[in-house]
Amino acid sequence: MPAMPDLINDRYKVGEVIGRGGMATVHLGEDTRLGRRVAIKVLRPELAADDTFHERFQREAQAVASLNHHTIVSIYDTGEIKPQGPDGVTRPYIVMEYVPGQTLRELIHGKGIEPEQAIEYMFGILDALSFSHRAGIVHRDIKPANVKVTPDGGVKVMDFGIARAVEDTQAALTQSQAVLGTAQYLSPEQARGAAVDARSDLYSAACVLFEMLTGRAPFVGESSVAIAAQHVRDAPPAPSALNPQLPKSVDRFMEKALAKDRDHRYSDAAQMRRALRTVLVELPDDLEATQAMDPTQTAGTSTKTLPAVGAGAAAGAVVAAGRSETAEQPVQAHHEAEAYELDPDENTEDVPAGRRPGHGSRARRRAATAGSSPRC
Repeated sequence: MPAMPDLINDRYKVGEVIGRGGMATVHLGEDTRLGRRVAIKVLRPELAADDTFHERFQREAQAVASLNHHTIVSIYDTGEIKPQGPDGVTRPYIVMEYVPGQTLRELIHGKGIEPEQAIEYMFGILDALSFSHRAGIVHRDIKPANVKVTPDGGVKVMDFGIARAVEDTQAALTQSQAVLGTAQYLSPEQARGAAVDARSDLYSAACVLFEMLTGRAPFVGESSVAIAAQHVRDAPPAPSALNPQLPKSVDRFMEKALAKDRDHRYSDAAQMRRALRTVLVELPDDLEATQAMDPTQTAGTSTKTLPAVGAGAAAGAVVAAGRSETAEQPVQAHHEAEAYELDPDENTEDVPAGRRPGHGSRARRRAATAGSSPRC
């Protein structure tokens, strides 16, 4: 891999690597003009020569630059790093805000997350999705590794690398019905290679909440392909079956949020938020943090196979193309080509981001019980 220059655009000092993803490497940096720390995301050199990846990378910057919201990572600048030698390639970069903290993935696999706090984090995710959906942008890859929790308890959604405008149906990246996402959080329509909309993001967000509440994703398996197939054909286990502390109201919420038919899910982030607020009020006060489960010990958890309505195309599309994984498994599914490709590096963390004040869970529950509704 070619060495990074010490200074980009005569402005940004480049520091150590703080994250790696399927498309890019993220460096800690310093904006010498404004005197602030930043995160610099640079497209990997092996991908930089591909026009499609250039378009994806630029799409991320364009998508997020238009989203000015406290729960979404901000884009400060973009540019290109010129090749250092005759065999080098031009590598685009994005300068983003940097805020320290941990991803939800790190928290889940660390000390775990209390159910009450999990719902608080979910409110932040839904705030971000509500804003982006109103702007016509679907994230398409909501997962724990793409949600940052700041030291003060705020939430920031990051990595819109595969986001696109809802109305942009002629984009080169979607002409082959390519579907990008991560297996454990992939909506059924993404797994089938169908068009996505805001409700696809809400399904993925529900998968994230499921994992925060139970310690595992709704579906687990030996490969990304197997997990994606379960999203299409199987009903997930009830959260209370995995975490008996949870009330039945959580089961009812998840049944709707994880419906296979998007018409049966919550219609938008605001409606989902209102339903979740009711769940929050009904949580017992003495719930403990849920520890992450070993997927190999939960793979046999009972799930109900649904009638194969509309799943025929998906069955043809779900063809193994690689290795088995039990961690976060990324999927690139090409419905027309009937193949899944695994992204070997997506289960590493990406760029830190964002700041949002904490909410105070118990205070919120008292307010909700008294009839005071937090904003949507």
